[in-house]
Amino acid sequence: MPGQPSPQPTGGRQLWDDRSYAAAYGGLAAQNMQPPLSLYQQQQAYGQQLKLGVPGAGGIPQMPVLPMQYNYLPYAQYQQPAAPQLSEQDLDVIELARSKGLNPATFDCHPPYARFFVIKSYTEDDVQKSLKHEIWSSTVLGNKRLDAAYRESHERGPIYLFFSVNGSRHFCGVAEMISPVDETATSNVWAQDKWKGLFNVRWRMVRDVPTSALRHLRLTNTQDQKPITQSRDSTELPYDVGCAVLQIFLDHQHKSKTSLLQDFAYYERLSQTRDATPGAASPAHTAPHTPHQHAHVGMHPTPPPFMHGGRI
Repeated sequence: MPGQPSPQPTGGRQLWDDRSYAAAYGGLAAQNMQPPLSLYQQQQAYGQQLKLGVPGAGGIPQMPVLPMQYNYLPYAQYQQPAAPQLSEQDLDVIELARSKGLNPATFDCHPPYARFFVIKSYTEDDVQKSLKHEIWSSTVLGNKRLDAAYRESHERGPIYLFFSVNGSRHFCGVAEMISPVDETATSNVWAQDKWKGLFNVRWRMVRDVPTSALRHLRLTNTQDQKPITQSRDSTELPYDVGCAVLQIFLDHQHKSKTSLLQDFAYYERLSQTRDATPGAASPAHTAPHTPHQHAHVGMHPTPPPFMHGGRI
């Protein structure tokens, strides 16, 4: 028929060239718009022609299979936006977690002969330094208690430490004590330069577990049997209670939405600022704790509201 594009035979089916396709649909394809007929619509139209038994009935040419480039036009037109680029500090934190093997999917929550202690800190800054440098320092009494436990038991089972920042209303991680206390060693990484003695730790899990998830566990090894959430620094937990805390930390791998890792880049910047300003102290804050407000690593525009000024 004059004015209609001429289909070209290709082994029983007919395939239009680009010019015929554009002419048949008024040049829409040439204008880089969505194809007027989807592949499903094409098949419907083709089936209707066969039902009528008249190829080209109604002035519509017999529908061929379209060239592949036209079938995928909508995907080319509506591309997904590119993922945001992570900063160098964010990438460093990701590599830190990977290299230290943090937050494994499985964990032995009933290690034979293990011992468990609560570690309290007044500042999350110091906990971040422990995570980065794999060291810790307690008070004189705390160091003696932890050192004695390590020397008595480390050959039989691990010594696990459950960290919590005062006023935070959550525990923030689990580390393993892997050396005795060296009373002669010191470090200048802490927020306050007053802690004597060091021991090495290996961090196992870093995530926030609210005290509400732990309050039912009691210090059954003490007379008053208070909840473990009221423990003081270097308080030892009964074996069954410590195993239960490990299990709760593991179970929170899909429940916890915040962790110290989110603030890691912030504390790195804080440390750099402090090093560049001799005599500068770690910022103190006495307001009640609120959870992390940002869902991505290193996004704190201002100091987090749970930083305090020292350590028990």
